[in-house]
Amino acid sequence: MAGAPWATVERLFAAIPEIADLFADIFDSPTAWVEPRGDMEANLPQGPATGAARSRSYIKLVDEFGRLTARDIAEFPGPISEIAEVDAKGDGRHFRVAVDHLGHPNAWGALDLHHSPFKRSALLMPVLGGLKEYRATCVVLLYALSIVVRYRPGLWRRVQEGDLDHLRVLIEAFLFVVERILPEQFLETVSGQRVYAKQPGAF
Repeated sequence: MAGAPWATVERLFAAIPEIADLFADIFDSPTAWVEPRGDMEANLPQGPATGAARSRSYIKLVDEFGRLTARDIAEFPGPISEIAEVDAKGDGRHFRVAVDHLGHPNAWGALDLHHSPFKRSALLMPVLGGLKEYRATCVVLLYALSIVVRYRPGLWRRVQEGDLDHLRVLIEAFLFVVERILPEQFLETVSGQRVYAKQPGAF
């Protein structure tokens, strides 16, 4: 449940878009993010043009694994309304939503979207007490894993080499992602400037 004062480790993993494929292979629960896409068809002008700036636009929120419902979509943050499922043509589930963006030229400016080198854009659902910052969710998950390692060594051994070893791949992927993303995000917050990072020899 979005905004609950507690969350399972599974639910925290659900809010990390960069490891979504592994999450979907391991768990049956829905992810806690959607991919926003443009919706040209819904934004076609209707009637004579007035020249006034548009303050409401339509986009699609895409659940590529087809596990979210319209009720789930309503829990995502932002000025979202008029939620309606539309034909996804076999590509998960698509929901057309209206976004009020007065003061912004388009819908994207009114939504707090997550971007990373691994995922172009995603809208995240708050999974812990209304917490919606990606880096905060990652820190909470890192802390939860550290608690397991320190205080539940038997459980951690099962993850490393026992009946829970399928989770090891998910955890390793998550650690790889946060090692790349979190330092950059925290540096941007502290410096107040956009940071561009790349590997030596990369384009």
